[in-house]
Amino acid sequence: MIRKIIITFFILISAGGYLVSGARFVDPEIPDGERIIYSSITGEKGTRTEEEVSVKEEQGEEIYEFVTKSEESDQIIKMTKSDMSLYSVQILQKNENAVIERKANLLENNAKLKADEKGLLDFNGLYHVLRGYPFDAMKSVKIVLLGARSFFPLVVENEGQEVIRTKDRAIGCYKLRIGVSGIRALRRVLLNFLNIR
Repeated sequence: MIRKIIITFFILISAGGYLVSGARFVDPEIPDGERIIYSSITGEKGTRTEEEVSVKEEQGEEIYEFVTKSEESDQIIKMTKSDMSLYSVQILQKNENAVIERKANLLENNAKLKADEKGLLDFNGLYHVLRGYPFDAMKSVKIVLLGARSFFPLVVENEGQEVIRTKDRAIGCYKLRIGVSGIRALRRVLLNFLNIR
């Protein structure tokens, strides 16, 4: 069975992240070797991105490793397979002015999160983690930034299912909407998660 994910999102900032503790996400059973190629346009500039997922074992636990490459950045994102908790991100950002490498590794998590909260260590990789969103069991979850005080956490809302039509066919998907808690005026990000068989 081949699963692919098509993600449609309209966003002004880059999103991504490590989610740990609190609300329990589920293993979406991403197949080892899944490969995604997509294009995005920002302003008038187009970018082609290639991503491959590997199922590996680290320290006795099965993990997903997402390797993403584009003209603008290369990323290696690792998360536990059982509950989609990110614990390692390595990013190489490239532009005409500089090349910057950033690394984040979760060494210890003592956050006391509620059952409807997920800890967020870094904003890179959020959409990978959201593949493990418990669609049938959870209407919404708050994303709390670990290591920082935030009065307005992100809120991910499950808006149910809808059908996305492509030129070839109609595909059922779940729709998640992301916004900032307590600020109605800010735009929300729309993510559609599709499983194609």
